Amino acid sequence: MRKQIALCIGNDDYQFPCLNKLKCASNDAIAVSEKLKMLNFDVITHTNLDRSSMHSVVDNFETQLSDYDVALFYYAGHGFESNGDNLLMPIDTDCLDKSYRDWMALKLEYVISAFEGKNKPNELKTKIIILDACRQHSDG
Repeated sequence: MRKQIALCIGNDDYQFPCLNKLKCASNDAIAVSEKLKMLNFDVITHTNLDRSSMHSVVDNFETQLSDYDVALFYYAGHGFESNGDNLLMPIDTDCLDKSYRDWMALKLEYVISAFEGKNKPNELKTKIIILDACRQHSDG
């Protein structure tokens, strides 16, 4: 039997006015988590994460991947595209300064690198990323 793990993050409670508070992202992450549990996933769920926490939970998730065949990442919240990077926004992002906003974000590439075993090799057979993000395009 294949072993499956999922990390679900939902961010609603944005702290700065440049990113409006959302009403359903946390609930969506929790609902997806519950459905994945029914599908025999081991699920890690977090809501309303700041920058440090978002990076930390992805790092912790990566350390567990070597024990699994299937990994899924689900994110609900604000997102941006900037200079070709897909950015997932922590709740403590002040996006008035675009370079600061980009630094604050969790880059999707960071998640992909974790799936690829950047710090701890794994033998994942299936890697799934689902983004349920209010996504805005921004140059520079």
